[in-house]
Amino acid sequence: MGTFETLLSVEPHSLNHIDKVKLFKKALFDNFRHHYENCLPYQKLCNKRGWSLNTGTNFKLEDFPYLPVEIFKNMHLSSISSENVVRILQSSASSGQIPSTVPLDNETRKRQIKTLIWFLSNRLGKKRRPFVVLDVDPDNIKAEQYTISARAAAVRGFLTAASSKKYCMTEDMDGEMHLDLQSLEDALQAAQDSGEQAVIFGYTYVL
Repeated sequence: MGTFETLLSVEPHSLNHIDKVKLFKKALFDNFRHHYENCLPYQKLCNKRGWSLNTGTNFKLEDFPYLPVEIFKNMHLSSISSENVVRILQSSASSGQIPSTVPLDNETRKRQIKTLIWFLSNRLGKKRRPFVVLDVDPDNIKAEQYTISARAAAVRGFLTAASSKKYCMTEDMDGEMHLDLQSLEDALQAAQDSGEQAVIFGYTYVL
């Protein structure tokens, strides 16, 4: 069983600290190995920090070769071949700024979905619930199908646990978001009338 499968075979928060750190380090190193072998710029960066495939899992977490977020704005980093790219995620960026860009292949998308389902089912239970989403409907966000904002992609991912969904924010011509209070009240009332526990979902910076 690979590290990814092992991670999804246990319940969140069920491991003691020692076992959790051990498994986390193994997962980090497996991830490091893939990118080191398939992304030359990342390999060069790691070599400068004294990291190679010989490092092994006996390391301090603070010494791991993490990447600053800005690097994804200034460099094209990809560990998959261009023909395997099925979607490109872009972060939200203010006017004039360069968004962070991350390419995805099908294997990564499948793992994202599996991880979300694993986490949400342990947190919310296996029964789907109505979601009250404090965000703009992703279908109304102007983005090409191939290139989608990371926020919209994440919202759609979390909705795998939804029995119904109601978006409660709108976006004006200047890109400013506003709360649709009537939609929020209607969504909460509908959940209450159905006897189901609603999940209120949204990102902190949006709120």
